[in-house]
Amino acid sequence: MTRPATRNFAKGKIRLNIASDGHSATGLIGGYRNWRDLYAENTFAQDGGQQGTREHEDAVALYYALRRNADGMLNPETGKYDGISSVYRLRMSAAFVVDPDKPMDIPKLDAEEERKTAFERIKQAVIKGADTRIPQPVPPGTTEAAFPALEQEMAGLPSKDIS
Repeated sequence: MTRPATRNFAKGKIRLNIASDGHSATGLIGGYRNWRDLYAENTFAQDGGQQGTREHEDAVALYYALRRNADGMLNPETGKYDGISSVYRLRMSAAFVVDPDKPMDIPKLDAEEERKTAFERIKQAVIKGADTRIPQPVPPGTTEAAFPALEQEMAGLPSKDIS
């Protein structure tokens, strides 16, 4: 099942406290996010093996924690929740927007487009694997199966000699 990239919150709500001068505000934005999307976006923002080693993240524990704590967006087919409560704190200040006569063109770098495509392929494979509980093959053009990149990064670590 492909989820639209433009929809991040379900049943979203915003609470704003606008200052009396009207130049600043604080608040919260929250709702439910699909736990599979959160898992894929966090774990595979870089390739999972390197992220787990370098940033000391436990992708397996994160998977089970998100799945266990999902508390919204009941899926009638599975009887389980697909959404997990999420909230972001906001702090805002006044800004003035001036529309130009001609909109600015935002350049796209080819290398970034390739990386974005690779990330989306990995994300969809992770979501499909989470939904079906069947390991998915590594999508072509990604770095998930980037042997020996991880091994080269670990080459100088003191633990390399421990057997």
